[in-house]
Amino acid sequence: KVSIRDDIAYVVISRPEAMNALTRNMKRTLLDFFLSADGSDDFRVIILTGEGGRAFCAGTDLKEMAGFSAIDAEEMLRLEHRLNDAIRRCSKPVIAAVNGTALGGGCLIPLICDYSVVSDSAVLGFPEIKAGVPASIEIAIVHRFVGLARARELIYFGESFTPREALEMGLINKVVPGDGVLKAAEETAARFIALSPTALRLQKELVNKWIESSFADAVETGIYAAGLAFTTGEPQAAIERFFARRGSGKK
Repeated sequence: KVSIRDDIAYVVISRPEAMNALTRNMKRTLLDFFLSADGSDDFRVIILTGEGGRAFCAGTDLKEMAGFSAIDAEEMLRLEHRLNDAIRRCSKPVIAAVNGTALGGGCLIPLICDYSVVSDSAVLGFPEIKAGVPASIEIAIVHRFVGLARARELIYFGESFTPREALEMGLINKVVPGDGVLKAAEETAARFIALSPTALRLQKELVNKWIESSFADAVETGIYAAGLAFTTGEPQAAIERFFARRGSGKK
């Protein structure tokens, strides 16, 4: 859902019944928006958030992934990488207002946005390995935030971490009480709006260039590895076990 008010475009991931997990069609819709944002004079800043108080984004929809072939997995990850890249390269600043659980690809979004405000009750993590898939694409830059040893721990074991831990690791910008996330994001938007649009656009371009040394190769390797995992049948089986546990009430 997109609405515009006071130079801000509010982009809301709207699938609360599935913890705002992203299907391929949703990723295409978000991609189209961010690709078109550069040409719009209707807003100066984008706030990206999730509908409802439970989740910001739980990553890629597991039910859709359950039947993936290797080719499906690679195509989905290339689409997601294009979306992430469009967010990063958007000439307008993008603020992640993380109002709930953010996992997998949903946890990557705050890392690639220009600023991130996170609810103190949110649950964060990169649990891809628990679904039989290696964490990939933009996860390739996490070690630059937290160091290689900590990055290995986060992605090898897929355990969740708190917003305070994310703040201490340098993964996000700000932690606020749950009901203050949007207000804090709007306050940050006002700070961006006060800056020169041209200088801000050029600064974003420079920051991206600083980040991207050998980044493309790391993404390509990650996509291939994830696709390879789907040839083993392990991701499909892990996802089936996940839904079986949830149906039985077990964790």
